[in-house]
Amino acid sequence: MKYVLYFILIVVSAYMAFVSFYMFITFIKFGSSEDKILSFLLMIFFISVITFILFKIKNKNKNHKYYKDWNTREEILKQIQLLTVDDVEFIKNSTLLTLKEKKDIIIDIYSKDGFTVNNISVTQMQFRKEKSFSLLWAILWLFVFIVGLLVYIFYYISKRDDIVTVTLDPSNCKEDVKKDVEEKSTINNSKTKELLELKDMLEKELISKEEFENLKSELLKISSN
Repeated sequence: MKYVLYFILIVVSAYMAFVSFYMFITFIKFGSSEDKILSFLLMIFFISVITFILFKIKNKNKNHKYYKDWNTREEILKQIQLLTVDDVEFIKNSTLLTLKEKKDIIIDIYSKDGFTVNNISVTQMQFRKEKSFSLLWAILWLFVFIVGLLVYIFYYISKRDDIVTVTLDPSNCKEDVKKDVEEKSTINNSKTKELLELKDMLEKELISKEEFENLKSELLKISSN
């Protein structure tokens, strides 16, 4: 849906840029100075809109190549601040990291991107990002005729919160921790481990106190069943 809106905005902006350019050329010969300036500014504006959208799409879809040279656990842990949500698959599939390290890194990645932890277990995490109304996009759509703003408002109303679920495979983790996880998953104190992890996340300010209490209550409820 988002890329459809991008496409519509690019097409309309390209058309308006062409019209503004045609008006500018015409006003050079027959128009006043005000007409020339206005048509020129409109042309620059719509070209800027197209450039902004293309840059945003390119930046969103860029493929991070730098981690191809990370061959040790230490190299990964040293450079984790460079990672984004596009790199989560790399972390999931890495055999150099322990399960806990993967979970900590993935939680940190999604937290930086505006997500909060919605649910968590030994091998699975769920994140949520509430939908937000972008004033910048509303203004850009407003300039593409009034109907453009209506299109964006409809898009915002129909948009839902982003829900992302990440499942980790313990067999794809570092060997010494893989065995430990398999053992701990078979004993009754696994819930205690999860509570300790939640407390650790709270201390690192990765989740709020309210989220901690909700997750703890849910965990204890499951444990009592």
